[in-house]
Amino acid sequence: MTDTLTGLSNRKVFDQTLTNLIRQKHEKNIDFCLIIMDIDHFKKINDKYGHLVGDRVLKQLAHQTTRKIRQTDVAARYGGEEFGILLPKTYIDQAKQVAESIRHSIGQINMRKTDTGEVIGNITASFGVAQYHTSESETDLIGRADRAMYAAKQKGRNRTVSSVAQAPPIKSVSDA
Repeated sequence: MTDTLTGLSNRKVFDQTLTNLIRQKHEKNIDFCLIIMDIDHFKKINDKYGHLVGDRVLKQLAHQTTRKIRQTDVAARYGGEEFGILLPKTYIDQAKQVAESIRHSIGQINMRKTDTGEVIGNITASFGVAQYHTSESETDLIGRADRAMYAAKQKGRNRTVSSVAQAPPIKSVSDA
């Protein structure tokens, strides 16, 4: 249930929590949001400093993330250098504030190699935020958050982009 490297929830917990939150939205109309976070230029960090330093970066980001979320939120290692954060009872503007808080906290990390003292520098991450809408599937929600995160990278990285879902078309009386 726990990612051994970061101490965050693993992908299985993420998937189960997402399924439960969707059920709660349909049964009790409880809103929730998803944040997808991806470390900027992580491959360059691994290539230049090695995988042990990359592991330290992942641990630091996990630590900063857990410091900035509520106990009811679920932060998980989604895959590689990507993290998923599920925020129950949260609207998009609140989720964006959480993402920005995590992003600023990460930006304060100034890492060094422990063996040489060589400065690695500041680590940054890009964030995509989406609020679940009852007309979409789990895959749709994850896709929207993921596309928002990639939009953040395309806009220069180290930023948060929100995804706003379009409402499904309203059927007219003549369509029925």
